[in-house]
Amino acid sequence: MFNNPRIRIHRIGSLFPIGHALTLWHNRQVRAAKRNLMKTNRPLFWIVLVLLALGSLAGAYRYFGEAFPLITLDLQMDRATALQRAKDVAGRYAWGPGEYEQAASFGSSSQVQNYIELEGGGKETFSRVMASDLYSAYTWSVRHFREKETTESLIRFTPAGDLWGFRERLPEDQPGATLSEEEA
Repeated sequence: MFNNPRIRIHRIGSLFPIGHALTLWHNRQVRAAKRNLMKTNRPLFWIVLVLLALGSLAGAYRYFGEAFPLITLDLQMDRATALQRAKDVAGRYAWGPGEYEQAASFGSSSQVQNYIELEGGGKETFSRVMASDLYSAYTWSVRHFREKETTESLIRFTPAGDLWGFRERLPEDQPGATLSEEEA
């Protein structure tokens, strides 16, 4: 009698009404909890939401300058001038590939700025460094490159248009000058 699959299914099936009742009760509890949580049609909800939004707006207005300090730069060089000056300097010193493409960008060195502001005396110190000619955190960077070639150069200019530095990347297997130890 217990080996008959129909009897087993029948006996297991007899528990179904209890399981079904539990599932219905659980579903009702979940729907009730969702209704209680989502009472967006009440005025209190909207009053609290508007007050939170106004508080956030006031906080953003008050602390924006501290969170995102603004700086005034005197840009005397534009992109076209940076490209032309980089072409002239690279031709004079033979930097980069012979025939090249150019790409220019203007940006800042946030790592140095963060270090000076956090470890070197704060925002006032960074402002003094920017006012002096000791360091230029904001520079024009012009890259001379050829696709699929290692040889390239990166030439930097200050916002005033002064040459600030360069980097030249050469392939490892490029022949160079043969110097003795004493000459080197």
